[in-house]
Amino acid sequence: MQLERKRPDGVTTLGILGIIGGILGIILGIGMMIIGPIFSQFSQVSETDIADILEDEELSDVNSTDIATGLSELEKLSGPFFIFGIFLIAQGIASIAVGWGLLKGKGWAWFGAVILTIISIIFNVIVIALLGIGVDAASIGGAVVGFTIYGVILWYLYRQNVRSYFGRVKIQAP
Repeated sequence: MQLERKRPDGVTTLGILGIIGGILGIILGIGMMIIGPIFSQFSQVSETDIADILEDEELSDVNSTDIATGLSELEKLSGPFFIFGIFLIAQGIASIAVGWGLLKGKGWAWFGAVILTIISIIFNVIVIALLGIGVDAASIGGAVVGFTIYGVILWYLYRQNVRSYFGRVKIQAP
């Protein structure tokens, strides 16, 4: 006689959130891949063009040099935006697959969830380290909250009943 496995409620939540997060990651990744090349076009806008536009709009008190400098800084983000967009799409696809696997109780999904969670923890640690150099407390706070949430998810995935559901540990019958 084979016992029916009951999926833990937290696994259902993680599966649904994984699918939703994956869809949002893909959408954001596509957006970043579109915006990246747009940023690269900013180098073609001259300071004279900006001054003319400001004059036409009666914004003569705005400094066209500052705008031109800002646009050239945005142009430098073209490549990183595009690359990060590719990363987000790949991560989104993986999250959807893992979310589906969690809902279906697939053993590989547990391992995938652990890997994605560890990647997210590492990403938040990097963000905390990079933002710790003189950026506002809200940004650092967001990364700390993310780090904490992913830490709790990792702890949850290693609970005996969750690992047992995915066939990662055997529970002896009483």
